Amino acid sequence: MWHTFVIKLKSSLRTPAVLFWMIAFPIMLSTLIQGVFGGIASGEVTLEPAPVAVVADETWTANRGADLFISMFASSDGKFATAATNGGTALFTRVDTDDEAEAQALMHSGKALAYVSAHDSGQLTLTLSQAAAADIAQVKSGGSDGRAWSLITLGTMVEQYNERSSIIADAVRQAAAKDPGKLADTAWIARQADVNMDTLTKPVPGIRHADTMARYHFAILAMSMLMAMSTACSMLTTLQANLSHLGARVSVSPLSRRARIFAVLLASWLVTFLCMLVVYAYMRIVLHASIPGREGLAVLAIALGSGTATCLGLALGAIPTLSLGTKSGLSVAISLTLSIFTGLYGNMSFADSIQRAVPALQYLNPAKQMCNLFYDLLAYDSLAPFARTVGVLALTAALALALAAFELRKMQYEHL
Repeated sequence: MWHTFVIKLKSSLRTPAVLFWMIAFPIMLSTLIQGVFGGIASGEVTLEPAPVAVVADETWTANRGADLFISMFASSDGKFATAATNGGTALFTRVDTDDEAEAQALMHSGKALAYVSAHDSGQLTLTLSQAAAADIAQVKSGGSDGRAWSLITLGTMVEQYNERSSIIADAVRQAAAKDPGKLADTAWIARQADVNMDTLTKPVPGIRHADTMARYHFAILAMSMLMAMSTACSMLTTLQANLSHLGARVSVSPLSRRARIFAVLLASWLVTFLCMLVVYAYMRIVLHASIPGREGLAVLAIALGSGTATCLGLALGAIPTLSLGTKSGLSVAISLTLSIFTGLYGNMSFADSIQRAVPALQYLNPAKQMCNLFYDLLAYDSLAPFARTVGVLALTAALALALAAFELRKMQYEHL
């Protein structure tokens, strides 16, 4: 058995295709993604003030808080200056209009990319032009248009203003109904109106600081581990008598079938583990996609993910009627398809929305679970999420191994 293990291990490590797809390809892909999205994720984007119209009608005039809030992010001199009236970075240049029709005309003419209006309820609305919406969609996919990012930031600030206004309004209504004396308490009013940025940016208990780019790198690592199914498929197929000449010779050797399968399992797992360890070391040292304080658990995650991929590869490779080429193609297709739901292709929001809409679906996706191994270590103080993911992958590996054993147990040959 050990002789078979050593032969399989050496032959895999000497195969250029294995080294390319399991080491070179994920390293090149992670480097490319870091180059495309790294600057945006690290905040290296220069904001450029965008022309924005303000509908200064009677509703707007009556809402003094809205005018003060918007003016804080407008350029101080009305031109394309970088300084806002509050001393920070200006997000837009302000152009006042009498009504929405005039603001829409400015957008149609290209003189404004958006306009802000107020409602009787005190809420603000940021309306984008078609050109601005297209620019925003492009930068979310990796662009660096300074004006588009300014509009995204302005939209976020408007949402926060509306949310804060609703909270204050609810607090005032409750105070008026239950304790009217609070309305005369200037200290209480100041506490409700105060917006402390330290409070808004205070870390949530139990959540660790996570590098945005690390999620992409770990999604690549998960995809690479799952693609290692093809390695197990290849090793097992060469031992099947009906699919290879080597398998025909090995099947009549004194070595038992159980020993051959165990040798394939161990060799495939070790090859995958070593290759993924090299990829992770590159991400850790060169791309700085690390898991501070939990590097040992990250290595354990690689070992578990590699074992799960090997078991899945054995289950696929044990199918007696499919050729090696078909099995290899299926392993790659399955890996690439399942990686869509890890956010690998640059759309993390899509992956997150799927997980929120159908939480149970992630447990059926080994690529997602392999990605969660690293994300749980990266994002949570508690190890409970990591332990849950370990349990899911261990169960997946056990089921795949049982399926492979069942398929191989039923394999019989009338002649070779």
